[in-house]
Formats: sequence, structure tokens, C-alpha cells
Amino acid sequence: MSALELMELTDLIADEVHVTVPRSKRGAAVPAGVRVHFTVRPIEGRDRHTVSGIPISGVERTIADVVRADGWSEQVDLAVRQSLSRGMTTPARLSEALPKTWRRRLQVAASGAGPDRPPRPG
Repeated sequence: MSALELMELTDLIADEVHVTVPRSKRGAAVPAGVRVHFTVRPIEGRDRHTVSGIPISGVERTIADVVRADGWSEQVDLAVRQSLSRGMTTPARLSEALPKTWRRRLQVAASGAGPDRPPRPG
């Protein structure tokens, strides 16, 4: 289970529960079926949300964390397009959350372009 999955922004079903914890917790025991992501960036109040009683990071933080951990992928394109079309975020908020090196890719994803889709006329 991942935040993207709980927000219904991915068509992948995670085979592990994904959690993000401070890097200072590195070395703690991790139960089977849990994938831990460590961060030095605190999860601020504006980045915290709850879905079905489960605390998750918000859209912008989640997408930025996925990109930082795994790079840009078609699943990130999908999450960007769906979150924008549902009014869950804006291109400006996503751009602010993402590392600068990925902002051009955000523009392409936000335009609706992807590996199999040309950019929309603008």
C-alpha cells in the first residue's frame, strides 16, 4: 500500500506497505512486508493528510518522494496527469515540490504528453 495507491493515482498495486521515516530511525527493525523510505526532509503539516484513517503524505510530497527514490516513470506521468485533472494540485505546487532537474519533465507530463502521446497544442 502506498500513498499514490490510497489517493488512486496509480494503477500499480504495491506488494508492500510503504512508509517514510526520518533518516535518524535508520537501523530500526522493519517488519516483513514493509518498505521503508528514509528522509532528511521533515514531513510538515501541509504535507500530511489522512485517507481512510491512514496518515499519508500529500500529492506534491508523494510525487516528489517517488521521483527522488525511483526517478521519473510512466507511473509518475500518470500520477501527475490524474492529480491535475482531479484538481488535487497545480503545476506550480508540483514544480515547487520537485527537484529542479525534474521540472521540465513535469511540464511535459502536465501537458498530457508521454512516451506514447504527443504534447497537446497549447
